[in-house]
Amino acid sequence: MNALIVNQMATSTVKLVIVDDHLILTEFLADMLSQQPGFTLVGRAGDGMSGLKVCLDTQPDLVLVDVAMPAMDGLEMIQRLRGLQPDVRTLVFSGHNEPYTIWRVAQSRAHGYLEKSASFALLLEAMRTVASGKTFFSPQFQTITQERLTQEESFTNRLTRRELQILLRVVEGWADARIASELEITAHTVMVHCKNMRKKLRLHNVRQLITYAKEWGIGSTIMAPGLPTPPQPTLNNT
Repeated sequence: MNALIVNQMATSTVKLVIVDDHLILTEFLADMLSQQPGFTLVGRAGDGMSGLKVCLDTQPDLVLVDVAMPAMDGLEMIQRLRGLQPDVRTLVFSGHNEPYTIWRVAQSRAHGYLEKSASFALLLEAMRTVASGKTFFSPQFQTITQERLTQEESFTNRLTRRELQILLRVVEGWADARIASELEITAHTVMVHCKNMRKKLRLHNVRQLITYAKEWGIGSTIMAPGLPTPPQPTLNNT
């Protein structure tokens, strides 16, 4: 079951939707939150597409969102939700904390981020903080954004938007022709971009390029072939 709309039997300060493809986790959270004052769970979904529908149907105050999910990942869902329901508060709750994922969270303009390794008490604190109109970003999130992503060798400082689009697909094992077709450019242009990336990063071959990508978590979260490319609006180059 991808989506579930919960019958709201009682009034509550915060109407909550949980979007996560791990059913055991969502059931655990639903049970735990039912014992907490101040929250009413109005819906659940197992992927971003279903999550959008549940949010439109239930008009929540707060959405707790995973990152890597089928059909549509959580960060794309957040960006679409901002256009449809700009007042909804969003908290990313994920097991992914690679630099690339953290950067994408920042780009999504989510109101908070917390790792799934956190305690339930800290999750409650994060949810209440975000629901109150403030932001909540874990110490690890802040360390990565302030220290790793500002390093000279970070992809945010070295790669253009197009190069990052291509690198994401190289990591997935796509051939140049397939990348070219997806991005509506020529295979030769793909080869030139790969060559430029290796030169910028002082790498000698595609294998080293893929190693670099994995070190930064590029390609570690869902990027299904049919989905739009994650937005990259603030890379230093164009």
